[in-house]
Amino acid sequence: MRHESTSRSEAGFLIPAISGDFSVSDLVRAAAERAVTISHVARPDSRIDTPAMSGTVFGEELQPGLLLTAYDLVYTADSQIEVEVDRSISCAIMLAGEAAALEVVGYPPVVSPPRRVIVVGYGDRLSCSRPWRAMQHNRAFGVTLRPCFFDRFADLVDDGGLDVLRSYLDPGLHSSLLPPSRKLIDLAENTLRQPYSGALGAIHREAQALGFILETASMLQEEQRLVARIG
Repeated sequence: MRHESTSRSEAGFLIPAISGDFSVSDLVRAAAERAVTISHVARPDSRIDTPAMSGTVFGEELQPGLLLTAYDLVYTADSQIEVEVDRSISCAIMLAGEAAALEVVGYPPVVSPPRRVIVVGYGDRLSCSRPWRAMQHNRAFGVTLRPCFFDRFADLVDDGGLDVLRSYLDPGLHSSLLPPSRKLIDLAENTLRQPYSGALGAIHREAQALGFILETASMLQEEQRLVARIG
């Protein structure tokens, strides 16, 4: 059984960056000062039960261009999910279970070991697929950034940090497997626990997601420095 999904394209971006002391609270405050429209789902988690899978899925646009997704699923039949991915950056972690490599047409497979954050930049609209096995259980968390997220904060940042992450929007496919990080695992788990409800819960999820992105960007920047030192 094949499942397909598509999303609308985002167009245009500026190259931003972020200073080392630019915090999650700064980003949240900036969003509030701009009076942006933030769309929160009334019930962010939904139970699904299909011939191919059952469990819980979660999806929410926390800010324009900042999407939070998660799932806890058991696949009840062998299947393959095929997706058309628009220009974006995915920062995701498999918290439980294992997954087959992500197949992207025209590029080598992208492997994502359990409990390691994988950053994948789709610089163009790309066709992707991943197979799943019957009785396979997976629990995953991810944050997706679209170009408009960087547009909104481009005038607030100066150098480093998010600039490294934004480079993953350059044409082509880009991926980096980050070293094991207890902090990133905790941020993902704390977001999924959803200790608050209503407006407070929405603020909590937004802060956690931004923290996840900033920590990911910091680790990418450190990796880049290490590569530069090694030469």
